[in-house]
Amino acid sequence: MASPQTTQNLLVAVLDRLAQYEVASQPSLSEEAREAFKSRVAYTLSYKLPQAYLDILSETDGLDWNGVVLYASETRLHDDELSIQGLLEANIQLRLAYTPDKSFIYFAESGMDAYRHNLVADKFEISDRVAGDSVFATFDTAEQLFQQLFANMLNVGDDDNTDF
Repeated sequence: MASPQTTQNLLVAVLDRLAQYEVASQPSLSEEAREAFKSRVAYTLSYKLPQAYLDILSETDGLDWNGVVLYASETRLHDDELSIQGLLEANIQLRLAYTPDKSFIYFAESGMDAYRHNLVADKFEISDRVAGDSVFATFDTAEQLFQQLFANMLNVGDDDNTDF
């Protein structure tokens, strides 16, 4: 069942795992900063961010755990090296390099997967990060996509387990 509470519970589990390993999580994004970010995305990408993603940002502005990176509101550097890429920067780079048709909005990635909104089909997907044409899982809502993302961060279930 895709619910905001399930997403929140999985996010808390990921943040707890980070704390267990003494990995600092990203600070939360204030309501004012979320509104400004939402406006920048709407203007730059002509896209309305899903509430599920904005709710996550209110807890942590980006997340990098277990090989999966959830994009932040802006690119973060640590000791002059990329720590977490920003959603806008990632999507602009991807549009320039791979998807000039602007059919997708990307929220996260791993070494192999891309977590995205397919704007043409109006579905949320986990796809092959490199080729992009292989879709491994399709979801009706952003909640379901983020629940699977957090489950993958926690290594619960397998990639085909989408029953949240």
